[in-house]
Amino acid sequence: MNEYMVFAQNHLLLVMGFIAVLGLIIYIEFNNLTRKYKQVGTSAAVQLMNRDGTQVLDVRDDNEIRNGRIQGARHVPLGQLEKRLPELSAYKDKPFLVYCASGNRSGTACRTLTRHGFTEVYNLAGGMGAWESDNLPLVRR
Repeated sequence: MNEYMVFAQNHLLLVMGFIAVLGLIIYIEFNNLTRKYKQVGTSAAVQLMNRDGTQVLDVRDDNEIRNGRIQGARHVPLGQLEKRLPELSAYKDKPFLVYCASGNRSGTACRTLTRHGFTEVYNLAGGMGAWESDNLPLVRR
């Protein structure tokens, strides 16, 4: 046991880095286990969109949708989601596919939706970037 203490004293930054990385891994895994929405890739998203009643929600900013959006997507910027929840509440029991540019903001939107009682929420992993890299169709207007 004494040699571990000597090692820790001699390599303090290494030990602190290891503890920080370990803590981060535990935090990420805990979040993955406790989140109430699912991450889906583009092929699963297409299958989901082919189901009746699936709602597609684009939470990107106004200037981002100029480059294209997924067909049939409802545009509600993340900053407006809380106040616009009443217009979505009729679909609480329907599947919701949520996307943004990269999948980060849509994760926040998914947490908001599940917190407000939406039961079947999916986050498009990689967001619009993944959609475009898979050459899936966009609506440009």
